[in-house]
Amino acid sequence: MIYIAILGHLVSDFALQDDSMIKRKKNSALLGNAIHSSSVAGIIAAMFFGFYLWNNLLSETALIDCAKIFGYIFATHLVIDIIKYNINKESLLVDVIDQALHITAIFLLFMFIPVTQIPIPQAIALLLRMLIVIVFCIWVGDIFIRQTLGNHEGKRESHKENINHTGSTIGRIERFIMLVFMLLGYQLGIITVFAIKSIIRFQEYKKGDNDYYIFGNLLSLLVVIISYCLWLGLSYGFFHSGGSVMQVFNTSIK
Repeated sequence: MIYIAILGHLVSDFALQDDSMIKRKKNSALLGNAIHSSSVAGIIAAMFFGFYLWNNLLSETALIDCAKIFGYIFATHLVIDIIKYNINKESLLVDVIDQALHITAIFLLFMFIPVTQIPIPQAIALLLRMLIVIVFCIWVGDIFIRQTLGNHEGKRESHKENINHTGSTIGRIERFIMLVFMLLGYQLGIITVFAIKSIIRFQEYKKGDNDYYIFGNLLSLLVVIISYCLWLGLSYGFFHSGGSVMQVFNTSIK
């Protein structure tokens, strides 16, 4: 069931958190973070509610569990985010520590807070793992790339708007395609996508900007590789020798 909580956290903290919410948190640390933390806790609690409902286990105990989950996630997320914003330093290291604390808090939820544990079918667990990896690759990877490129000296002011919006959307699509190829075990498809993207960038942009876009392409490929390692970690453990999605699916239905 921890997959549900992790997926809910990634969706609410990355995919659904827009620039207006980030700005609100900066302008009013307590109120902004309280609103954001309530949305994170609400989404995770709603996912558990739906899971209980789907399994025909909705009862007073299940509702109490959802309330516990909401209260715990709200409190821990709020405290961690307020500490982060009090540090008042935007860096990749701070963000990594922040997310590590959030994930640790989720693990502690199932260790110390009494919540009804329901076995999840293998096929559903497979789907949850896939969704976690996809959200990580597309949205978490997007934050990682933007922050890393923001410190790159080859950045041109005139391209900021294009990079932040259109370029970001294109990057999400290409990472998703490469991730699908990798999960299916077709590594040649990844090379093809990367090569086509590189050729387009060389033809489209001026020579002085090529180093910036090459760096962005390499970061995008790195995110896909890390996402695949996450897939291996969730499915087998990081030292397993195989791990295409077809292999995992065949194993899960046996």
